[in-house]
Amino acid sequence: MGKRKKPRPVRKFKATEGGLLIPDGAEQVGDGWVLTQPGSVHPAIGLPPTIPGSRILEADQIEEVVDELERRGVPEEALRATYDGSARQENKVRRTIRLRPYPIAVGIPFDEMCYSKWVINMFALDIMPWDDMFFSYSTYLDDARNIIHRKFVEESERDWLFMLDSDVLAPPDTIRILMSCGVKMVGGWYKIKYPPYSPVVYDMRDDVDDRGVPLYRQRSEIGEGLEAVDGAGAGCWLMNREIAEALGPTPYHLNEGGEDLLLCRKVHELGYETHIHWSVACAHAGVMVA
Repeated sequence: MGKRKKPRPVRKFKATEGGLLIPDGAEQVGDGWVLTQPGSVHPAIGLPPTIPGSRILEADQIEEVVDELERRGVPEEALRATYDGSARQENKVRRTIRLRPYPIAVGIPFDEMCYSKWVINMFALDIMPWDDMFFSYSTYLDDARNIIHRKFVEESERDWLFMLDSDVLAPPDTIRILMSCGVKMVGGWYKIKYPPYSPVVYDMRDDVDDRGVPLYRQRSEIGEGLEAVDGAGAGCWLMNREIAEALGPTPYHLNEGGEDLLLCRKVHELGYETHIHWSVACAHAGVMVA
């Protein structure tokens, strides 16, 4: 296993009543949170509406990023905002990053073919320049997923792995929504590629097959909000490092049914839950052939 670099100090976080994680010292302004930086040129540094419990860039690094973007011609209105509110907040210019200032790892288990619509859709997902990017070229899905998972565990310093299949088109706000859930494993959902086009989300049955592998019942109805589920397709998952490391470097295989349902069982056996956020409705590109 490759030696990981010493991580940066992690900012302390606290949970709001709604379960969202924000950094200590943050002040609520409208729908967002602002972290005051004493002595800074600007009185505060704007942060995204929801700050997950993940490693983020320090304030001075964010300032450097914004300054560099300005030098490269990014319009000022895309980087700054003035908040109108109480008298105390009036006329205070706060630098707001409309970028995601915390890095994650993004993994794409490629097949031999890639859909043009998928490539176009990727440009809307707000992948940041500081994100780790991992790819695989295996045509065997369990091997492809293991390549991504192992690279994340052994080579990345990021706290989150977002794995997206090369035939799953996720909504533009997917990463933000999943990161704001406050859980350690959550995904979007999509439909199976043949009639009746049911969600690839499952409930565990009480029986097993002739190999002793648990059987599942596929959902026929679409749910609402954030829901803990027994199993789901692995085409759009956000996983915390704590779970990834507990699973080991190669948790996927096809010896006990689908590799995605096996992974869900392993996660549950470790004492964690798997969740689906039903607002993250993905498209499933292509057709199923016999």
